[in-house]
Amino acid sequence: MRELPTDEFDRIQGWLHRSARPLDFARWRFHFEERRKDDVVKALAAYQNPDGGFGHALEPDSWNPDSSPLQTSQAVSILDELGFEDAEHPVVQGMLRYLHSGCDRGTDGRWRLTVPSNDLHPCAPWWNTTSDSPERSAFNPSALLVGFLLRFDDCTTDEYQKTVDFARRLVDEFVHGAPLDFHPLECMIRLLDAVDEAERKDDVAWEAAAALAHRRADELVERDPAKWTGYTCRPSWFVRSSDSTFLAGNEAVLEQELDYLLSTRNKEGVWDIPWTWGAFPNEFAISEKWWKADLAIRNMRLLREFDRIVWRP
Repeated sequence: MRELPTDEFDRIQGWLHRSARPLDFARWRFHFEERRKDDVVKALAAYQNPDGGFGHALEPDSWNPDSSPLQTSQAVSILDELGFEDAEHPVVQGMLRYLHSGCDRGTDGRWRLTVPSNDLHPCAPWWNTTSDSPERSAFNPSALLVGFLLRFDDCTTDEYQKTVDFARRLVDEFVHGAPLDFHPLECMIRLLDAVDEAERKDDVAWEAAAALAHRRADELVERDPAKWTGYTCRPSWFVRSSDSTFLAGNEAVLEQELDYLLSTRNKEGVWDIPWTWGAFPNEFAISEKWWKADLAIRNMRLLREFDRIVWRP
C-alpha cells in the first residue's frame, strides 16, 4: 500500500504556503494545522458583495466580480466543508439576503447557472451564457442553494415553507426525470444531505431519491484507472470519507484511486488539473494555480481520511 511520507507532506504544505490564495491557505491551515474555521470565513468574506452574494472569482473559472448564484454556491460548499453552523454570522445573513432578493432567478424559480455579466469578464467557456442549457442548470446550483436555506434560514417563516416546497419539487424531478451526470448528481446528493440534517425527510421523496442516487453513482464511477487521466468521475467524486454510504462496493477501486493519487503528483509535488479554458491564457494561468491549491486540499483530505499519509511522530 502506497503512503505519502512525511517529507512529501512537508513539500506539499510548503507549496500551499507559497502559492495558495489567502482563502485556500486558510482552508489548508484549518484542515492540517489546526487553525480556526473563523479564519477561513474571514477570508471568504472578502469575496462577498454588498448584496450578500459572492463574486470576484471565488469560483476560479469565473472572474466575474458581480454576485452570481454559481459563486454563491461555491461559498455554500466552503461553509459545508468547515461544518459551519452559525446562522447569525454576517456572512450567512448576507447570503440569505441575496437568495431571498429574487435576483438571478428564472421564471421557474431556479437560480441561473450563468449570468449575463459573466460574458463581460474572463471565464471558462462553460460559464458563458451561450453554454447554458436546461440539462446543465436543472439542479446546479439550485439544489445547493436550497440545501443552504434549509440549514440556515428561519424555519418559522412562510419563506421557509416555500423552500421546503422547492426541495420537494427538485427531488421529485430527480426521481422521475432523466439520469443525471456526475456534476448535477453531486448537487442532488448534497440537497438530500441537507434535507436529512434539517429533519425534513418526511417532506420529500427522500428514500426513493437516496436509493436512486446510489444506483446512479455506481453507474457513473469510472473503474478503469487507465481512463482517469482526463476529466472523469473517479470514486472519490462520491466517496470522500470512511463513513460514506457510497463506499460499499467501491472499497477496492477507491484503494486503486488512492494509489493513483500518490503516483500522479507533478514535479512541484501537487496535482495538475485536467482542463483548460482555451482562451484568456494570462488569467487561466492564475486560475490554474488557484485550482491546484483546491485540488491539493481535497486530495490530501482524502489521503488522510484513508490513512495514506505518514504523520510525523
